Amino acid sequence: MVSNEAKTLIRELDENYALKERELLDQREKFTSKIDVIKQRKVKICETVQSRLAISVLDTIDKIDVSPLDKKAMEISDNKLAFTFPHEPQSSIKFGSFIKIPTLQILQTYDHDDIDIYDTTLMKSLPDGTVIVLEYSTLRYMYFRDSDVVHIDTKIFENLPIEDMTVCENGDILFTISDGSSASANPSDIMCVRANGQIEKITTIEPQVILRGIHATSHNIFVGYERPELRYGGSDIEYESQDKPVLSVLILDMQGNVIVTLKEPGIKREITNDGEQSYDDEAVPWKLTTNINGDILIISGDCCESNEGKVVALDRKGQFKWVYFGVESFYFGPSHIQTTSNGLILVLNWSDDDDSIHVISMEGEFLTKFGVEEGINNPRCLHIDQNDQLYIACCKDDRLVIKLCLLNSLIKE
Repeated sequence: MVSNEAKTLIRELDENYALKERELLDQREKFTSKIDVIKQRKVKICETVQSRLAISVLDTIDKIDVSPLDKKAMEISDNKLAFTFPHEPQSSIKFGSFIKIPTLQILQTYDHDDIDIYDTTLMKSLPDGTVIVLEYSTLRYMYFRDSDVVHIDTKIFENLPIEDMTVCENGDILFTISDGSSASANPSDIMCVRANGQIEKITTIEPQVILRGIHATSHNIFVGYERPELRYGGSDIEYESQDKPVLSVLILDMQGNVIVTLKEPGIKREITNDGEQSYDDEAVPWKLTTNINGDILIISGDCCESNEGKVVALDRKGQFKWVYFGVESFYFGPSHIQTTSNGLILVLNWSDDDDSIHVISMEGEFLTKFGVEEGINNPRCLHIDQNDQLYIACCKDDRLVIKLCLLNSLIKE
């Protein structure tokens, strides 16, 4: 038998269904009518065009109601979502009370005995998949086959100590020069290694600056810089009198012409160390990259000596968004930064007590880190290729070990 309460519920459902059905039929009738009107207008336009009096098309077109169908009949207002999405879901973005935490999967490990790991500072990949490892002023080209490293070529740049480098879509390698006395080029120069191996200068930035981190996208070159008088002192400026450091980034076209100069006051924080007060006022853009939002992510601060570094995010207009100082440890010495196709940010922390890779979201939130427990020992540099494969160069018994990895996602509460 069916209870009276059940009968009442069934009747209400039937009435609600009938109402929705009538509304949908009304919408279908309106839609069919609009289609008929459009077909009639199409016939008139075709006849006018075929008459070769195309100007009369203006007399044949009426204003047609192209407003979208009423959504009311399609909505179910009584249902409630379990949780809402503040953004389009990304691997690094919270949704509801959950967040996707990336995990690391090591696919293969490659040993390379011929490279001095202590001089290995950068790793990139070309569009054809060739991996480039920078060993001081030497570029070593290689690819990986099964478990073997296949050496392709070596290019030695005498008196050209490379500060940072990036790879363009056409395979050209752009790099900046360290400001050393032995350098044969100017630290204001942006240099290029063409696909044919030829080395040439792209441009010289005037007035003279010291170029640091460099990154290329499809249409632009981003390069961080500092003023030489701030590094070496000068009569025209007193560094100690500045209240705030300034992060400076140039945006150029692919021909080397400066389009925009961004200058954002850096983050100055008070630090207590062994009872002494000091200030983190370093604003040198050592490394930089961009993410899928067009944000500019900059490694800055005293990253090497005092391990008081930071990652600063600017939007595409150069406005400050957030700063990341590291977590779980006072020491944070970021040395490399890469982004994935879904927005994750990977930062290699090379510090006294925490050699690991920090994974942070596009909002600057710490998600997780990879270190010894995940099989990453003494990481020296990292790179993410166009297939989202992660290469991590590690030091093992004074030898270079390159680990090919993938990032997976684990949903945690």
